[in-house]
Amino acid sequence: MAAGLAVRAWGVAVGQDARAERRKAEGAPLAEQDVAEWTELAKTFGANVDFKMPNIPWREVLADWYHDGNPYRLFNAIRYLSPARKAYLSAMEDKALMHDAIARIPGIQQMPNLFVYQEGDELAQETLDALAAKLRGLPFVIKPTHLSDSAGFKAFPGGHAIAADQLKAALLGAAKTPRFDEVGRREASAVEPPHVGAEEVVRPGAVLQPEYPPMDFDHSQELIRYRKTKVNTLHLRKVWLTAPIELRVQVVWGRAYIVLYRTAGEGAADNAVAVTPQRGSGGTLREAVTWPCQPRVLMRDDFHREIYQVGKGLEDAMGGWATSAIMDKQDVQSLCDGIRPHLRLVVTQAEEVARQLEAPWLRVDFFVPPPKLDKRWPVVLNEVEYNQGLTFFKYRPQDPVDVGSEIEDQKAAEHWCNEASRRAQGELIDLLVMGWAKRHEQGQEFFPRWHALDALGCKSSSGTLEPLAKYRSVSCKPEGQPSKWWESSLITKSTKWWDEGMANKDHYLYGHYKGMRTSGL
Repeated sequence: MAAGLAVRAWGVAVGQDARAERRKAEGAPLAEQDVAEWTELAKTFGANVDFKMPNIPWREVLADWYHDGNPYRLFNAIRYLSPARKAYLSAMEDKALMHDAIARIPGIQQMPNLFVYQEGDELAQETLDALAAKLRGLPFVIKPTHLSDSAGFKAFPGGHAIAADQLKAALLGAAKTPRFDEVGRREASAVEPPHVGAEEVVRPGAVLQPEYPPMDFDHSQELIRYRKTKVNTLHLRKVWLTAPIELRVQVVWGRAYIVLYRTAGEGAADNAVAVTPQRGSGGTLREAVTWPCQPRVLMRDDFHREIYQVGKGLEDAMGGWATSAIMDKQDVQSLCDGIRPHLRLVVTQAEEVARQLEAPWLRVDFFVPPPKLDKRWPVVLNEVEYNQGLTFFKYRPQDPVDVGSEIEDQKAAEHWCNEASRRAQGELIDLLVMGWAKRHEQGQEFFPRWHALDALGCKSSSGTLEPLAKYRSVSCKPEGQPSKWWESSLITKSTKWWDEGMANKDHYLYGHYKGMRTSGL
């Protein structure tokens, strides 16, 4: 009982006064003046030349999005304008390279890379044996360094005894995961003939990282309320807790536009909340308690009664639409209040990363600690995405966001969801289009292709100016860190928080991962 109360307090700590302040700040959509002030930032933003978008009638190119409802129109256009000759954009999509580059930005903590494999590297048996021994019992993940949207991702839970041959197969499997077929996505913005995209020439590889604790770490399931029911809905709520809390921050012209949190499992796109940062005069961030936090879909009280009291069953009640969108007001309140303490930090760090990387358009993803661990696990940057595919949403204060048990109610809710997506995409289009227009009018200069990485201290082993060869020769490994993993202590500014825990028998990490061999970590 005490544990349940403690976790519930995590979601309501800000109190009634904070919720009243948020209600005053409702009205997430940008006003015309907001857009005008925001796009002024484009004039002075230090943008890399490879992000340059041509001076074409973008509103005309993107206008039909509002008619056909394609939520990826803007992303398709950005992908289309990212050919392989823009090698810095390929570098931006390389998770291994970006990890090393961001490690050079002061004040940014990241998930530690325990091992990195890139296509063409030798995986010697001795290396694999040693790595498998060090990983024994440790929950870890392997993901491709050349893909996005969790493609090729694989998790290994704690307590395993992975063998070297299994580890080799997992690394090679991740590195060989094929890319998505981008041809259809390019058709949406046919400004010039199709070409090989920057993301399609990223060097394949795989990175191995420890697992960041999920929401159900330390039995914190009480965060999301469970109902005693005979219908099979418990799993759909329980699956929300099986992944870390990941906050995705979309940055435009060095300023955070939105923070998105999606729950785990099927239906994650509907079980989501979006937070809109609020600013005062001069662009200063207001306190995070004033930032509107909106659910994508909200379950109405009558719907709640039909599923959990009448026991009709989720699929019957939903009529086939968004069958796992079952967040209710209390769920949304808990999630919004739970992530709120971390919002200001992830927004300021995301904006700093975008500035350092000279990226006028960038999504920066962070893991934040679950309840009970917020004093022991830090907020860490997970990865950055340029060519990304997440869609965002923004409701107006007068828009209904709830879904009821009647089919007509569900059709109406679907309509308002689509409108909220159109609104967010329209704002992003305006910010980019108007920003680029102002840069063109002013004749603003761009930084050279490799300026950002040079400024961070990255080095190239190639004397050629050919873009792709140059990208593949760049190394951003932090100074003083040996190139061979077995020679590294892994105690660096970006991984010290993890390694100290693994080396200390009195530390909570050591106790949680019982049975693992910590020698050498």
